[in-house]
Amino acid sequence: MTTRWLLDKIPPLSRILLLIFIFGSFCVWWFSLEPYVLLVPGLTISRFYIWNVLTYSLVDVPLWEMGLLVAPLGFLYSMLERSWGVVPLLLFIGFVSLSSACSSILLLVVLYTWKRDETLLYVPLSGSMAILGGLLVAVKQLIPEHEIYILPRRFGFRILVNDMPFWFLLVCVSSSWLMKSVWIGPWWLLPLFGVWNSWLYLRYIQKREYGRGDRSDSFRLYTLLPMKVGGRWWWIRNKRDENTSASHRQENYPNDILPVTTTDPTEAERRRQRALRALDERLGNLKTTKDEAEMV
Repeated sequence: MTTRWLLDKIPPLSRILLLIFIFGSFCVWWFSLEPYVLLVPGLTISRFYIWNVLTYSLVDVPLWEMGLLVAPLGFLYSMLERSWGVVPLLLFIGFVSLSSACSSILLLVVLYTWKRDETLLYVPLSGSMAILGGLLVAVKQLIPEHEIYILPRRFGFRILVNDMPFWFLLVCVSSSWLMKSVWIGPWWLLPLFGVWNSWLYLRYIQKREYGRGDRSDSFRLYTLLPMKVGGRWWWIRNKRDENTSASHRQENYPNDILPVTTTDPTEAERRRQRALRALDERLGNLKTTKDEAEMV
């Protein structure tokens, strides 16, 4: 009964992707299908296994890694399918999968040319980590101010959705270093390309109501850094451009008539969330000050 209730809560496309991920990974492991399903650059080039650039992101081997990724992938698939719809989600996954595969093949060929190590071309790569990194960037675009509690609330250990792609990459690179697979490990290679290519897609390519891509300031490249670091960068940039912008307005609009600008609904929603967050923090500080005064 519980399993059926959970399946009913998952949208159709997300359900299909999860079933393919679970049963496909098990079949690849059981029947040793890695060369035919996962991305092996040497075989993809020499034997023309071009379908690998898409199938490699639908499964994951070893199985323990698949088990770790089932829950986050299912949650993110469901969230984005409800927000975007079926076709935009498929286009996003297809772009991230294809672009990350091509980028990985190109980099590994360059490394092989430099190091002359054939193992670089015959390491089976699974693209689920690239997809996970891309999904984190997409969720960051939707709800950057949302907080996730890693531990129970009483511990106060929380993380902003805006910072999740950065911490995800940091964990992947650290794991790669610990596993002694800095050069060929998918723990850093595919997540890096997944985050980067998904940002490019969402920034410049994705079809939106008011054009293509999210060109807002809140989704610039430096926003992939933690909010505190990115905020400092934004403050420095604003200080640098403040005088230039003021003089530009005076030259173009001498009668103090400013143009009417249109705002993307997504950007307007982000600004509303930031304003509400700042208001809540201010009210909380006022309440704390009032309580302290009453105690005195």
